[in-house]
Amino acid sequence: MNCPHCGHTITTPKPRKPHAVESSDTRQMSDTQLYAYYKRIAPLEDCRFWLRNARMSDQLRAGFLALESSAQVLTIPRAEFYRQLTALQALWRRESNARERQAHLDNGEVLIDGFWTMPESFIEVPTVFEKSA
Repeated sequence: MNCPHCGHTITTPKPRKPHAVESSDTRQMSDTQLYAYYKRIAPLEDCRFWLRNARMSDQLRAGFLALESSAQVLTIPRAEFYRQLTALQALWRRESNARERQAHLDNGEVLIDGFWTMPESFIEVPTVFEKSA
């Protein structure tokens, strides 16, 4: 396929044959083999980190699980994996911010100059200051 404007040949990535990521004994690998192994499993470990550590809705967790399964059998290119992971992370950030905001609002706090604080009506301020002798 050629570009209609400049005539440059446009290549499309070839679909990869799915194969599962095997677990390996890393103690017996050379440095080069170790680097290649960790580079190959990095997307899978990135996804597993989010599943292990992030608090998220069931719908978002299903998205991460689907992405993990595609990373496990290596069915999508690395760049596409990280595009999808970045999109899921953005959704998680929005969800997490909304949950945190609601928790502050439920606690009676207000947002003033970018900081969550209790309204002045709830803060006890002494009206009379006594001098200590």
